[in-house]
Amino acid sequence: IIEDNKWFEEPKEEEAKVNAVKKVLIPIDFSDCSAKACELGINYAHAVGAEVMIMHAYFSPYFPSAIPMGDTLAYQVNEEESVQHILQRVRIDMENICTHINRKMSSGELPKVKYDYVLREGLPEEEIIAYSKEYHPTLIVMGTRGKSQKDMDLIGSVTGEVIEVNRVPVLAIPENVPFTDLRDAKNIAFATSFNQRDLVAFDEFMEIIKGFDFNIFFDGNFGNKIYNAPYY
Repeated sequence: IIEDNKWFEEPKEEEAKVNAVKKVLIPIDFSDCSAKACELGINYAHAVGAEVMIMHAYFSPYFPSAIPMGDTLAYQVNEEESVQHILQRVRIDMENICTHINRKMSSGELPKVKYDYVLREGLPEEEIIAYSKEYHPTLIVMGTRGKSQKDMDLIGSVTGEVIEVNRVPVLAIPENVPFTDLRDAKNIAFATSFNQRDLVAFDEFMEIIKGFDFNIFFDGNFGNKIYNAPYY
C-alpha cells in the first residue's frame, strides 16, 4: 500500500543520498502475524540487497509518584521500577526473536542478511512513523493485525495509521498468508482510479518489485465500468 500526500515534490539532496542504501523496516509486536511479516521482510531484503531493522515500540503507562486518594491518603507508585520491568520483558522477547532468526539463518531456512533491532518507548503508530523519518527505509513490512485485534478486523489500527500518515510504502502481511517469500506470489492486483496520483504510485510500486516475476493486473473503475487488464 503506497500512501503519500506529497507526490510531486523534488527529493532533497540529503534524502537522495540516504535512500541510496536500501533498507527494510519491520515493526513487530511479537504476535504470530508479525513473526510471519518478519520472515517475509527478511526474504525480500535478501532479494533486493537491503539491510533490515526490526523495531518494537512498547507503551509504558505513566503513573505520578503519588496518586492522591481523598484528602489524606496517597498511593505511592515506583514509576522507575515499573518501566524497567516492562523494558526487561520487551528485551527478552526481542532477544528470543533474534535467536529464532539466527537459528533459521544458520539452518538455511532464512537467507543471511544484515539486520539489527531497535526498541522505542511510546505509542506504536507514532513511534513507527517517527523512526521511519530517521531511518529512511525503502519499504516497511508489517502484519495487518496485532495481538489485540479481533478476527473480524480487516486491518489493525496501528497498521492503518502507519499507512495513512507515513510517506514510505507499506507491505501489510495478513496472518494466514501461505508463504514467507514474496517470490512465491505469482499474481498481483493493482487497484487504481486511473488518475495521475496512481501513475506515480505505480512507478514506485514497480521499483519495489523490480527483479520479481509477477503477473500484474489493474483493477479499478473507469467511468461506470469495472476495468481489469493484465500487465506483463
